[in-house]
Amino acid sequence: MSSNQPPNCPSCGAPLKQVYWSESETYTFNPKTGTYAPEPMTGEGSTSCPDCGAELPDVFPHGPINYPAKEEAEE
Repeated sequence: MSSNQPPNCPSCGAPLKQVYWSESETYTFNPKTGTYAPEPMTGEGSTSCPDCGAELPDVFPHGPINYPAKEEAEE
């Protein structure tokens, strides 16, 4: 099992395995790489949690495509 985990939503606490980025892009977390990749799905506008709809500018200040993998030593 990979140690890479997606960040949690600061509002509802759900793991952000998918996030909506724009009206035409959803990004899905890849635990093997610790990064997000685009999926051809319809989102809801700016970066938001698919569970509660919270906006996520603090979690993804540069967008989910630029989300860095967290190192295991960083705890």
